[in-house]
Amino acid sequence: MNQQEYQIAILYDAIRALPRAKRRGYIEDLSDKLAEILGKDALDIEDQIYSHAALFPSRPHLIQGNLSEDLYYRLIALEREFPGIHMQRIPKRFYPHEKLGCDVIGYMGAINRPRLFALYHERNLLKEFLKSREEGDTPPLPKGFTSVKNVCKRIGALEERAYSQNSFIGRGGVEGRFEESLRGCVGTKAFEVDREGRYIRKLPGEVEAQPGERITLSISAQLQEYAEKLLAYSEAVREERFESAGKHHRLVPAPWIKGGAIIAMVPQTGEVVACASYPRYNPNDFIQKNSSEIHKWLESPTYIAQVWNGERPLERELFSLKKNAYYLDSHEMSWEFFLSRVLSKNSELKKKLLSLKTMGEVFEQEEIPLLSLLVDRDNISSELQQYIAPLSPSGFRSLCQKKASLEKRAKEEARKSFHLNEFRAWRAEHFATYLKEKRLIERENKRVERPYTDYLRAKERELFTEFWEENRYALIHLEWVENLPKHLQKEAIDAMRSYEELPRDLQKLASHFAKYPFGYLSSYGIHQATPQGSIFKLVTAYEAMRQQLEQRKEINPLTLIDDYRPYQKTKEGPVLGFTTSGKKISRRYRGGTLPRSRLDIGRIDMQSAIERSSNLYFSLLAGDILKRPTDLLDAAKSFGFGERTGIDLPGEYRGILPRDLRDNRTGLYSLAIGQHSLAVTPLQTARLLATIANGGHLVKPQIVHQRSGEKKQPSPFTATNYPYKEELQNIGIDFPLFSQTVIEEKTPYIEDEKPTIARSITMPDQLRKTLLKGMADVVQGEKGSARPSRIRTLYDHPPFRKTYHALKHQLAGKTSTAEFIYRPCLDSGEAIKCKDIWFGGISSDPDLDHPDLVVVVYLRFGDYGKEAAPLAAEIISKWRELNNKTL
Repeated sequence: MNQQEYQIAILYDAIRALPRAKRRGYIEDLSDKLAEILGKDALDIEDQIYSHAALFPSRPHLIQGNLSEDLYYRLIALEREFPGIHMQRIPKRFYPHEKLGCDVIGYMGAINRPRLFALYHERNLLKEFLKSREEGDTPPLPKGFTSVKNVCKRIGALEERAYSQNSFIGRGGVEGRFEESLRGCVGTKAFEVDREGRYIRKLPGEVEAQPGERITLSISAQLQEYAEKLLAYSEAVREERFESAGKHHRLVPAPWIKGGAIIAMVPQTGEVVACASYPRYNPNDFIQKNSSEIHKWLESPTYIAQVWNGERPLERELFSLKKNAYYLDSHEMSWEFFLSRVLSKNSELKKKLLSLKTMGEVFEQEEIPLLSLLVDRDNISSELQQYIAPLSPSGFRSLCQKKASLEKRAKEEARKSFHLNEFRAWRAEHFATYLKEKRLIERENKRVERPYTDYLRAKERELFTEFWEENRYALIHLEWVENLPKHLQKEAIDAMRSYEELPRDLQKLASHFAKYPFGYLSSYGIHQATPQGSIFKLVTAYEAMRQQLEQRKEINPLTLIDDYRPYQKTKEGPVLGFTTSGKKISRRYRGGTLPRSRLDIGRIDMQSAIERSSNLYFSLLAGDILKRPTDLLDAAKSFGFGERTGIDLPGEYRGILPRDLRDNRTGLYSLAIGQHSLAVTPLQTARLLATIANGGHLVKPQIVHQRSGEKKQPSPFTATNYPYKEELQNIGIDFPLFSQTVIEEKTPYIEDEKPTIARSITMPDQLRKTLLKGMADVVQGEKGSARPSRIRTLYDHPPFRKTYHALKHQLAGKTSTAEFIYRPCLDSGEAIKCKDIWFGGISSDPDLDHPDLVVVVYLRFGDYGKEAAPLAAEIISKWRELNNKTL
């Protein structure tokens, strides 16, 4: 939504109307008055008027925003007395639900200044071209244009958006995808002025402002909110269970942020009703220019430095179901906590480092890179070492953080003082000559003339750096340092290094606690792909049954006994199972290596193989039943894997499909169970399940439900029908001279987004029912991989158990576990295997005839896919509850 913001700006056209002789004195008086009211520096305001407002005289240049209402009306009273003051009430984006749906909505960010000036330069060059033609010259067409008409269209497009240096533009999500539609177009008025810029009269050709579109999303706010709460709750659960989730997990720290996503989609229409991702960010921080939080969401080096220097803790957002509230889990980056994040739990190195009780013991150690983060022993005198020696390592680390904080505050105060005193004096004496040199360089290099304040800021940074280096020791006041002998104080300040003062190799070492990106601005639902695991077995099953039916054969192509016997060896490796005739199936099979199942599953056919998730069964389907190895790849493509779904959100990842199946038998077996180099997104997975649920229609995921607004007036530059068109074209004019004659009435409209089917695939009812019955047995069957008795989460949280049992006969699903390599510790020689866990569910009636919702739950660093199933059931239950309320 938009809130009203009060701003004061300068419109230089009004100042330019003043006689040139009076203009300088007037600008000084105006700057003094505004400085007095706003609490700013008068010379800074004067600089903005000359360098920015004068550069774009017809555009208001923002001086200050977020004014109080009282101040706004006080300044309005000055508009008549001081021409050029331009008070504005503008809409300012505000996100009342803050983090809710942040990955879907996106955020508004400041426009890129170099890009902005490039657009202005382009517009001016194109206008110069048209002006030359009007004056009778025949200049060549600008590069990249094929006609004068195209030039006119481009000018129209540049002018109607009216971006300025103070503009915010959509970034990410719906804000980014529909930036131009949501923004609308500014209005224009034409005036005749004399050579001094004084107003004479208003000209015809006024174009009214065009409001942006209103876009309604398919997302259910309540369902989205609940999905995000479940993800934050699951984050804490996976933290507790990490040690037991796999071999060697107890030896390493759990990832600080694990991440996950929940997608809920209506299978018949493709409407996405929930698209949740963890972790989340607050888009309001970008509007409010909350730089500290922005650095966190961007995971920038500045954020890493803030955490290392102790300016802010390392924190994560979790959710308590009992209290129904989010809470922050945070830790200061102490020496002990840092070691716990970057070294394994049984690390001998960590034990040794923690056993050092004083800095004196640290000085006695041999060279250890981690100790170099504490102190640079080679550059500390023996005399200073005697004063540091009694301190504990954590105490000295705390002093380093305190010094970094004090230095930052002192530097900011010094910068303000330097700006008003030393730099003001340099400017009065040298800036005119300095600017003249810069303008000469611009002309020689044919560059766009930059605002002179850019050069001022650059020079001030250069001079302040020199000033700070000369005076920093006198401006940092740390009690421990001031108690040292005078001749050691400078050395002591240098010895307590902040993150910025570390060499690059040590900065990399210090930032190891954030080695793996947290993913605040990258949705796990659509922006990142990962191995899919066993859900892909549905694709393998589909293609095998499709080919059976195509050849008029029995739909069940294979029956076998999945019975792993590691101690029963053959020359081809251990026995993984048997054919129905008793023939052994060994690990090495027909030129490849078969994956084994984790349990002794027993006799299975197609439906029971889906229920029990047999690795052996689906690998043999791909190797023995499919006609060609590439058939499985073609089936994956038909379900939309390896391509973007087309959802109206930017940055969607297309995923990865293998390319070596013709020659890699082991790769074929692995792909059949969702491994090998396959990488998919949860959104693609939801579309797979939707295609099965709706009978074979590959729908485009739909995030926009409705668009409304007013039909746009044609621009005089883009109008195709206008009076005297033929006569004007005969004299070389491809646009109307009389723009008022092409204005149409604005007509309100409301357009519902219609479902889009990308393509339909063969989905015989018998095949579809076999897939759905197998998936139903996953939840309901006696040996189903997601049967309630096997799910630990249901016993840890009884309300989940109640929901799961209530939906047990209305839920068909598939569990999935995909392994990946994780190496979090500096001292760990071996990587450990961790797991992404999935559950893909289809909500339906007990007869599986009327599916109403598809839910995909994807959780990183989990244990087994069955543990994601209760979250899917909760989403389905919430969806039905909301629909009942609506009805």
